[in-house]
Amino acid sequence: MNWLIFTIIATVLAGISPLFTSRNVQILGPIMTMFVNTVFWAVVLSFWLVFNWHQTSLVNKQSLFFTGASQILSIIATFLLFHAFQLATGKLSIIILTTSLAVVVTAVSNSFLGNKLEPHQWLGVVITLMGITLVNLDRTTIQKFFSHLNF
Repeated sequence: MNWLIFTIIATVLAGISPLFTSRNVQILGPIMTMFVNTVFWAVVLSFWLVFNWHQTSLVNKQSLFFTGASQILSIIATFLLFHAFQLATGKLSIIILTTSLAVVVTAVSNSFLGNKLEPHQWLGVVITLMGITLVNLDRTTIQKFFSHLNF
């Protein structure tokens, strides 16, 4: 299969996932939602390891370090996102705002992994983030902003 198809499918699924997560946070709260998600993935991965135990020999100190660092950052980001879902009860804009994740991940990973973005690509990242921000602003916020600029 072409990498673009996987990317499109991943993007669609990542866009749908917050709809369910937001609802679950309203029911359980951010901490309990994180706990349930963690237990769910622990069970799924445990079943996977039972059938793929031979791949555990690939784990070493370096992979454990990177996994640990990734998971710590992921836990913090997930908690902040779930807390935002809890605070934004009934607001679709928080879902739309989370779509900027892909743009940020692209910019950060390309910068730190040695694949430097060209100036026109950085411009695309900035324009996309500005567009996402504008979509999320309500009329009163825009009016306040422009009133300070004397428009």
